[in-house]
Formats: sequence, structure tokens, C-alpha cells
Amino acid sequence: MNLALAFLLASATPAADNANLDFAAGTVAGWEGDGFCMAPGSGHGPCLSFGVSSCDRGKPGRTALLHRLITVPTRGGVIRFSGHAVRTKDASTDQNLDVVLFATGKKVIPKKVRTASGWVPASTLLPSDRGRPREYVWDVSYHAGQQLRIAIIDEDKRPGCHVFTSGFRLQASDEFESRDFAEFMVKLAGEHRLGPVARFDSKHFVALSTADDEFTRVRLGNCELLYDLFFDHFSQKGLRLREPAGKLMVAVFESQAGFSAYVGTQMPSAVTGVYHPKSNRLVVYDFGNNEAIARYMFNNRAALGIDQIITGVWRQYNVNNGQPYDGYSEALLQSHMKHIHVGW
Repeated sequence: MNLALAFLLASATPAADNANLDFAAGTVAGWEGDGFCMAPGSGHGPCLSFGVSSCDRGKPGRTALLHRLITVPTRGGVIRFSGHAVRTKDASTDQNLDVVLFATGKKVIPKKVRTASGWVPASTLLPSDRGRPREYVWDVSYHAGQQLRIAIIDEDKRPGCHVFTSGFRLQASDEFESRDFAEFMVKLAGEHRLGPVARFDSKHFVALSTADDEFTRVRLGNCELLYDLFFDHFSQKGLRLREPAGKLMVAVFESQAGFSAYVGTQMPSAVTGVYHPKSNRLVVYDFGNNEAIARYMFNNRAALGIDQIITGVWRQYNVNNGQPYDGYSEALLQSHMKHIHVGW
């Protein structure tokens, strides 16, 4: 970190508004520092939005710094931007070319970059992706109402090395999560031929589903029940809980194929749902379409009636997982019966 940046982080912080955070004025009004010029917001023009670049036109020894305060809305959210670092072929990837978000106490808030497999942590600004800026995001939901500082940094004195960034945009967490979730699910369904994706909403959850409507609504009901039980239990324990800034996300699939496609690996037949930490979503599929049950039913269809097949498989499933076949298991079986659809 250079001396100028260290000084500004230690200095008093006046009240900040978020005007021209996106460079919509076509200038750097509201920003401090120098060494940057206006550029097309897409990284190549012409276009209707603006960004900034520290391009040195091949002159060695030049550095640049642009920074400003922003105020995070009371409901938190995310900050989004697009950008890339330009380095010469022999230059290593380091933090001399970067876009950084600071909280109080010079704490660096981590950013993520969008990749083909989703959002992943990014320790610094990366090169362009096939000539286009990459998308980045900061989660500022835990900094609601606080002042943060964005710093666009070019400390690389080598000619040709510089930073480009678009304007910055604050977005509500639920809006960002919902849109990102929808884009991912539609793409996944198309690539794996999973069928159409439908949206279902409850009080605290959003489900995107390729399963039938009734099954999806039942699973959302289960989620709401767990949500209430969780808050009641830990509140009674004296813990202070914070409601999520937006609705929680659930991916529901008709079959194991969609479930495994989302997780990225073939899951055991006994696993019918998981919490997926990387995307912070619950992922489940219709147990009635379990492949192990389908194979058993097909192989024994001549000898057994449908009720006998289902009951037999369910009992064997409980035995394999060390669970007794009792009244609760029987009740659970009956609740699943209507969701089992196997054709031969």
C-alpha cells in the first residue's frame, strides 16, 4: 500500500453520498486522486456508460490512484463493477494493480469474480476474459449503514501496465441473489436438458424448480418450518440472531440428474438433499424419482404390485441406512407415495 493511500485511510472521513459512483456524470466528480481518465464503461466503445482507465500510453514511471467514500444502505446489499488489469507478458500478477474496498480500521473487504462455474474469491484484479472486463462483487450486507472506501490503485510503474474499471453499482441483496440464481438455473437446465424452471416464493424462501408444483410447495413448507424452529430455539438460548437481508434460496429438481448437475458430482442414492456452501443454497430433488427405487421397481415389476414394490424398497432403504422401519417410517412412506412416477 502506498503512502498516499495509507494517509487517506487514516484521515478523518466526512459524510458521503453516493452521487456519481457509476461515473454517470462523465467525470470523476465526487472522487479524489489523479492519474485516471474517462473510458467507455464496457471497456471498449462506444457505449452509453462510463468507466476509468489509468493507461499510461507506454510512459514509464507513472502511477495513479482514485478513491472515494460510499455509504452502504441500511439494508446492506452488494457492490458490483467490471474491470481488469493490463500487465505486460513478463509481469507477475500482484496487488499493484487492483480495486479494493476498505472498511473501518483499514480492513479489506474480500471481493469475488464471476467465472464459468460461479462466483469465486479474487485476491486481486485479474486480466480481461477474452478481451472483456470481468464482473466483480463485494458483499456488504454486514456493513449496512456504514461508510466504506473504494480505492482504484495503479502502483505499477512499468509502461503498459494499468487498470480499467467500470462504474460501481449498489444493489439490494435479494435482487442480486435472485437474478444470479435465475441465470444459473436456466443455464444449468438448458445444458443438462432438465426441463423448464419455475419460481416459487414463500415468506423467507425463493425456490427455482424443475420438479412438479406440489412437491416444490411441500419442500418450501418444510423450509419455513425449519426456519421458525431455528430462530425459536436459538433465541431461547439467549443468542442474538440477525434476519437475512433477503430471501434464502432453494434449488429443487425433479430427478437425481439435476441434483448431481448442480452439485457437480454424482451423489449417492441415499443423499436426497444438501446445503451447498459455495452458493449458499439448499439443493434437493424429488425422492420419488430416486434412481435406485426406479431400478428395483423395473427389475421386479412382473412379480410385485406397485404398493409391494414401494414398501419393499422403502424398508430396504431404512435397513441400509441403519434406521428402524417403524410407524414414523410408514407415515413418511405414505407422504412420498404420490410423488413416485416410474414408467416402463
